[in-house]
Amino acid sequence: MISESLPSNYSNSLAKKLVANEIYDHQSQDTVNESQDLINEKIIDNLTKLHEEEVLKGNYDPEFLNSIEQYLTKNQLKPESLINLCLNNQNNSIILIILARCYRYGRWVEKDENKSFIYYQKSADMGNSYAVTDLGELYENGIGVDKDEKKAFFYFQIAANLDYSYGINKLEVGNAVGTYCVGYCYQNGIGVEKNERKSFIYYQKSADMGDDDGTLSVGYCYRLGIGVEKDENGIGVEKNESKAFSYYQKSAEMEIVDGIFMILNMGMGKDPNESSKLNGNESSVLQKIHELKLMIKASVFNSLLAMTFVRNSRACCR
Repeated sequence: MISESLPSNYSNSLAKKLVANEIYDHQSQDTVNESQDLINEKIIDNLTKLHEEEVLKGNYDPEFLNSIEQYLTKNQLKPESLINLCLNNQNNSIILIILARCYRYGRWVEKDENKSFIYYQKSADMGNSYAVTDLGELYENGIGVDKDEKKAFFYFQIAANLDYSYGINKLEVGNAVGTYCVGYCYQNGIGVEKNERKSFIYYQKSADMGDDDGTLSVGYCYRLGIGVEKDENGIGVEKNESKAFSYYQKSAEMEIVDGIFMILNMGMGKDPNESSKLNGNESSVLQKIHELKLMIKASVFNSLLAMTFVRNSRACCR
């Protein structure tokens, strides 16, 4: 027998090696698991920062998902890995928002608006003001849930009063998007009695918080004299095109197409709502707007270029 030719302590030595190898394999697997956990934490942290950056740019839903796709491509990550990561980390409100948006728009998963609503609700329950705002939008439009304008207004109000912080730096008090939505509801009587004065107040608040839609809407209100300040006799102040232009300019600097279109037309002395009175310049204006959209789509537009574009457009469209 082979064992008879081996040293007497061979069996004990072999057993120790086997045990040692098993311990090593176990420790190696633990190390692999720990490494994967660290990688997942890093990805979640990057996605959270990406959400912060996109919100500050005024990019939501489709634009945010496009940025995630670019992140996945850059880091050679598969979409299914992202979905699995999100499904296994539902203790993070931003991750829940990502899941909600994926299901809402059918990105990397089968479109399911009901599931989208559920994930938004979970994120909102964790105090995420953007999820609360999205819930309001879903109720307003009947997406994944029965349409209910009163509930929409209710959630917009909650979002407007929520504090939301990114990482360790609190960038704003309250949710600018939710605040804008409250103004929109008051202006259009969605879930609440129509009140243009309150509408203007909320638009102004959201503009002060840096919201692009709020900024554009304040300009709109000043241009038409909607809900703006009243004098000592309680009479509404007449429209103020100077202030309107100022807010349109701010929105243009945020690279908002409508804002640039408005200052382009105001600079030409035209009413943007009276496109039929452009005195033969329709094609020139439309061509400039088309060029503008292409520039923004190509992500080569900035505030300096905006002002240059407007000056050149005024000259060619007169």
